[in-house]
Amino acid sequence: MKRLLLPTDPPLPVRGTLVMAFFVPVVIQWLFVPPSDGLSLVLSTMLVIVLAAVVVLPAPSSAALIAIDALTTVLSNGTGPTSTYGALFGLGLLSYLSSNCTTTILTAITCVMQIGCAMLSNDWHLDWYMFMSIVPFNIIAAMTGRSLHWREDTFKQREELLRAQERLNQTEFTAHTAQRMHDAVTGELSFIARMAQRRIGEGSADAEDWRQINESALNALDNTHQVIDSLDEWARGSKRERSSNVERDTIAHLRHILDDNDRRIRHLGFHGQSILSISEMHGTMDGQRIKLCIEFIGEVYSNIIRHAKPESKYEISVMWTAEGIEITTSNQVDDDQLPQHGQGLEYYRRQVERIGGRTVTERSDDGSWFSFTLVPALRE
Repeated sequence: MKRLLLPTDPPLPVRGTLVMAFFVPVVIQWLFVPPSDGLSLVLSTMLVIVLAAVVVLPAPSSAALIAIDALTTVLSNGTGPTSTYGALFGLGLLSYLSSNCTTTILTAITCVMQIGCAMLSNDWHLDWYMFMSIVPFNIIAAMTGRSLHWREDTFKQREELLRAQERLNQTEFTAHTAQRMHDAVTGELSFIARMAQRRIGEGSADAEDWRQINESALNALDNTHQVIDSLDEWARGSKRERSSNVERDTIAHLRHILDDNDRRIRHLGFHGQSILSISEMHGTMDGQRIKLCIEFIGEVYSNIIRHAKPESKYEISVMWTAEGIEITTSNQVDDDQLPQHGQGLEYYRRQVERIGGRTVTERSDDGSWFSFTLVPALRE
């Protein structure tokens, strides 16, 4: 959002240096051409005081310098330091503190005011022809202030980009750590739990020991998932800073659906992973399309439970891209459990195709079942 007057003033040392650069010529001119009457003395004193006050109050003092210049032109008797230096300094500083639009308006007002005051009777022997020559100097002062502001903005943008890159690197490292922990720990713990459950089911003589092993493995598995979820939540929180509130809630809901289903089928012996990826330039999805995606994800997990080989591996990928939400799944199936397009898949295929999406299913020679579904984004 653009600001008419930015709250960020130049640093105090910079303000002090700039004031001294204009203060010295004013004092020297005062010494050579001192004010000869009371009103000129008052205006000259105001000029010096307000110029010094720029160090503390940059914006109000800069506006006052422009006003003092107009008063000096009309009321002074032509003696004392010129107020033009202060007006140019004030215009340049206000241009630095303001937006492009505000700078244009301030410059135009200053030029019109100076020319208008010069057309009145004054002791400086100034006319509007002479003040027309000051217009370029006003423009130069305003452009100098704006150019310094643009330069500062460039530095700030670079700093923000560097900080954003650091956050992105930390987020990627956290996500990678969570994935490595998942791959290294959860698979082995699930295997231990399944082995213990099989021994208990076979009626082993040391069934009580296997029961304790099973409970310990399941507890360790739950604790590991909690740690992984905490890391994932931190990473997702960093990425969601760029999303709107609605999109942030939608992304969190999708992740929650995937996590819940992952836990559910892991307890049944399946092992695998779900991936949620949000593109920087993702398309717009309304509530109906998000609901369709969530329901379809539930159907995908149900198909894995019904048709996949016991203890087999699965992979589910949900990618929100510019085209829409892409849901890809792969898992191993038995020959006699090959999924058919029954009520579930066929229903969602029709729903997706009705809004312009597509669904592709394929089985490879090694028994892997693959499906791809695109729920399209809204057209702009």
